[in-house]
Amino acid sequence: MTEIRLRKTATGTRRNESDREIYRTPSKQTRKHQHIICNAYHTALRRKNLRE
Repeated sequence: MTEIRLRKTATGTRRNESDREIYRTPSKQTRKHQHIICNAYHTALRRKNLRE
């Protein structure tokens, strides 16, 4: 669920995988939901790492 939500809100995550790029997302909406996106992104990363 987090991963789907991730794709929708943080378009930066798809383009560049580095964490720093995500923190620098320009749009206001992403800035508003930044902490949510980051949490979701990191959990997704953790899951991906566990799977591999």
